[in-house]
Amino acid sequence: MDTDFPNLNALWSHVLVQTLADRGMEYAVICPGSRSSPLAFAFSKCETIEAISVLDERSAAFFAMGLAKRSGKPAALVCTSGTAAANFFPAIIEASESSIPMLVLTADRPPEMRQNSAGQTIDQVKLYGGYVKEQIDVAVPEASVQLLRYLRETASYFFSQSVAHPRGPVHLNMPFRDPLPPIRDSHFLEVCEKANLSAILESSRTGIEVPAVRSIDLSDFVDTDKGVLIVGPHSPMDADSWVAGVCDLAQRLGWPVLCDGLNPLRSSGASLDLVTHYDTIVRSEDFIARYRPEKAIVLQELPTSKVLRSLIAQSDMELMFLSALGRDLNAPSARARCVQCDLSLDRALLSEQPKGEFHSAWAKAQDLMQSFFASKLDGANSLFEGRVASVLSEKLQEGASVLFSNGMPPRDCEFFWRSGSGKQKIYFNRGVNGIDGVLSTALGVAHRGAPTVLVIGDLALLHDTNGALLNQIFEGSLTILLINNAGGGIFEMLPVAEFGSTFEQYFACEQHLEFSDWAKTYRISYDLINDWEHLEKRVTSLPNKGIQLLELKTDRKSDAACRKAWFNEGAALLDERFG
Repeated sequence: MDTDFPNLNALWSHVLVQTLADRGMEYAVICPGSRSSPLAFAFSKCETIEAISVLDERSAAFFAMGLAKRSGKPAALVCTSGTAAANFFPAIIEASESSIPMLVLTADRPPEMRQNSAGQTIDQVKLYGGYVKEQIDVAVPEASVQLLRYLRETASYFFSQSVAHPRGPVHLNMPFRDPLPPIRDSHFLEVCEKANLSAILESSRTGIEVPAVRSIDLSDFVDTDKGVLIVGPHSPMDADSWVAGVCDLAQRLGWPVLCDGLNPLRSSGASLDLVTHYDTIVRSEDFIARYRPEKAIVLQELPTSKVLRSLIAQSDMELMFLSALGRDLNAPSARARCVQCDLSLDRALLSEQPKGEFHSAWAKAQDLMQSFFASKLDGANSLFEGRVASVLSEKLQEGASVLFSNGMPPRDCEFFWRSGSGKQKIYFNRGVNGIDGVLSTALGVAHRGAPTVLVIGDLALLHDTNGALLNQIFEGSLTILLINNAGGGIFEMLPVAEFGSTFEQYFACEQHLEFSDWAKTYRISYDLINDWEHLEKRVTSLPNKGIQLLELKTDRKSDAACRKAWFNEGAALLDERFG
């Protein structure tokens, strides 16, 4: 153990970093700055934590979130004082709403330098409000046994809070006086002897607590065979255990299982008859008139589908949310309740229910729509962007990861990702559904992880251009699958698309950037995809390292019209069959 500390800040930061290392932290993402120098030097010297330097604070925060999505552990996120800390805020909000662990360390001026016009100083105490689980303005460093023990216990406690269910970000505001770098301070008197320091660092070496398995009694709620199990977007840390828990619940319920594409179940190959085309099925008035659900159990949150949400709202359907977050999810029905439940750990108390006519009808509707959309997608000669999700579900190498950006990519995943494919790991930023930081998040997921594909639109990629600077430190394989439709394709699906030039200027935000030049700027390999065979070849075997950009140029107006026509045609086919 290195006990030769040149100044107080070096000692203080060493105790903090060693505590986090003892708790199992693997990564620290560090943004350059003067006030945070003690933390940067301490992390750089730690042999068990990889310290990663990232220039842009917003990109750094999303990168740290991506690391946590994959590893299940919080990464330390370090910045200097001032507006640097404010740039962390978008990712902290997303982490809070998505239940992703993160440990934020913002360096600050000591109290005597606050509110007196000192440079690069803002009020950082409680800066992130209710978007962090816990926050503290840490004491100014002091070389006493009592204060060092306080620091050790505080750091350990905040790590525990970050990973305790529901997971989320925590914030430690860290004031430092000069000298900031590890230069020798002749006035530093190390009152903490080596033996005392060793004793401090031996204390509080606790692991991550694993919650006990609980049983959730659903017998009172399940009093009808006209119910549906809705499996919404979710990226559990232990996907296999979660899928097993969902399958057990589904078998016991005997209800149709409406499964979004943004969770591990659809691509798991589980032996369940999943309803994946629910968005089109609920558009059929004749089918819903006969087979409208009376109740629904919703796992985590509702899927994106607006027509499904509208059906629930109009029906005043009784809902039960089983959510790891355990909080109000703004349900569209007034008759909704939420039970905190993580099916990776918890199990339902429920006797097995028989499958009846209601389940059979939904299964037949799914089979009909499966065949209908398969024929439509297979017959699409042009580069229809919705087919990208279908190609990935069938051709992407097993064990790879996929991160869907926001906008149309997660909706096309919901519409067209085929079930029972190759056990790909699905990621997304659907906490607040923004397009900021998506490239940086994907790089965090892929860093020292499985080969990863990012499905992203042109505006979302441009919004996080600084994320490409991470190529300098990135260790892994990321394929950026760019759907370039020269603007915001999601808005083409909304009524605002009818407003001509105003729509194009203020919503679509049309751009004509040459992404081959963009890739060259950041030393990223580039390939223009011209047909589906070309795309299939590129995603069947992903590179072992590096970043590559695969660009598909699509027509957002034509593709939006195609989706709408297919949905209407599919609903009409269901009306004909079940009318």
